[in-house]
Amino acid sequence: MSHPELISLSRDKHQVIFTGTAAEYKDLSINDIELAIDKAGYGNFYPLTREIEFVIQELSRRHKSGTTSPLQHAVAEKRDAELRLDITTDLMLAQLVLTSPWGGKLTSLVDVLTLLRQHKVAKGILKTNIDALLKQCRTAPPGSVIQGLIARGVPPVHGRNAKNIRKVPLARERLIRPKEREDGTVDLRDLGKIASVAPGDILMVKRPPSQGFPGYNLIGDELPAIPGKDIDLLPGHGTCLDNEDDSVLRADMAGLPLETPNGMQVDEVLQLHDVDPANGHVDFQGSVMIRGDIKEGMKVTASGDICVQGLVQSAQLQAGGDIILNQGLMGRQHHETHSLPASLIARGQICSPFVQYANLNAGGDINITRQLLHSQVIAMGEVLVCDRIGKRGDIIGGSVRASAIKAVTLGADASTHTRIECDDHREELKQELKELEQEKQTLVVRKVRQENQLNQPGAKNDLARYQQLHKDHLFTATELNQLVKRLEELQHLLDNYFDIHNIQVRTCIYPNVELAISKATHKTNRIHGNCAVKVQHKELIFDYQCKPRFAATS
Repeated sequence: MSHPELISLSRDKHQVIFTGTAAEYKDLSINDIELAIDKAGYGNFYPLTREIEFVIQELSRRHKSGTTSPLQHAVAEKRDAELRLDITTDLMLAQLVLTSPWGGKLTSLVDVLTLLRQHKVAKGILKTNIDALLKQCRTAPPGSVIQGLIARGVPPVHGRNAKNIRKVPLARERLIRPKEREDGTVDLRDLGKIASVAPGDILMVKRPPSQGFPGYNLIGDELPAIPGKDIDLLPGHGTCLDNEDDSVLRADMAGLPLETPNGMQVDEVLQLHDVDPANGHVDFQGSVMIRGDIKEGMKVTASGDICVQGLVQSAQLQAGGDIILNQGLMGRQHHETHSLPASLIARGQICSPFVQYANLNAGGDINITRQLLHSQVIAMGEVLVCDRIGKRGDIIGGSVRASAIKAVTLGADASTHTRIECDDHREELKQELKELEQEKQTLVVRKVRQENQLNQPGAKNDLARYQQLHKDHLFTATELNQLVKRLEELQHLLDNYFDIHNIQVRTCIYPNVELAISKATHKTNRIHGNCAVKVQHKELIFDYQCKPRFAATS
């Protein structure tokens, strides 16, 4: 039961006082006193739990000792709102933490602004957020903790790097974008116009770097923007820069466009109908376009791309660019040595509808739109075996090694032995991480040296030099922050390496498929459904929660 008559307010009105005798109130509980405080109208005061416990114990003691004098003791008190400012170490964010009052004074806007001044916060103040927090604090129950962002610095917008933007298609892009008929179906034989260029055609346009925009932190220091890095637009063979605009690269001759690291070149195009014993092997400095077939045993070597519109039989092709096959490669296995006479070797990519019994080696990606059968495949990039709608794409037999492998199915219902292997490039990433750590140490030393120079006695006497030192210091700090972010990204990439470099299958993996990622291996003895094969704790796992939905680029 409540006893509001036991409760009164102190003379200064800051405390709630309990007054009672042991003889009358020897059986009071903590709950009774708290209820009495609430019934007396002081439920919004802060309850002093230890003092209430003392009152209970003292009443009991006085009753046992026979003391009749009344006990007066504070059991609750008024507390003003509390506020605290948390500022991040980079001086970019400030969060206000409010504790609503227990019958005391509310926090005002002036209190918050005073606190900001004490912490030297001068810029980025979010008054709307402050007003919202104060309003919330006024209606919140006593002792509620309310927090929110009330000041935000503006990070610099670093300059955008220069970029060379290609304006013409490459030969390999024709294969993955066959011509669509009026009824919506696709004619896989009609790939449209050959990706050739004429003199004067614009091949590439350079987007210049931007300077970016400086930012500022909460105390008003300017955060300089790092200008974007410039790159060269270099004319290659058969190209030239525009006479009036050196950011435009034009074709200087007719031929096949080929992308280079810093520009483009136009290769002379050798156009042949067939490559057969009657015409002999082909070795050409430029690109080769074959409108017919390449017969068994023939060799085609080109410094540029090799494009074949017909069928490649058991032949050998080597390109300094890409190899693009319209109808595919039909190789065969030597019946005595079991060797594969057919081969495709490209410094760039290899694209084909299907490949059978061949050696493939690509410096970039390998894209097969239907089937990869009984072949030995090595790619520095990714191997993708999938059509444009993601329904067909089989790897059966042979071996495939790449940084990542994606296919609709692996192996066959007949349990054909197939080896699929993901290369492990973590050592290269660790080496880059090590080099960046060394660069970080250099920047840290430079930053400390600049800080020492700024803090030297009399440093401000030469104002121009001091301002330049200050600017250099801020630039170094910004550069260091960017490097730290890159280190974090690289570390994240290493930590999640096998979420990217793995084996993904849209439909199923058949028995007798040997899977290898890094040093972890597994040979399947049953059918596995749609999944991603990854490394976890140095063992291969089949992640069925990951449902690959890739398809050929369209």
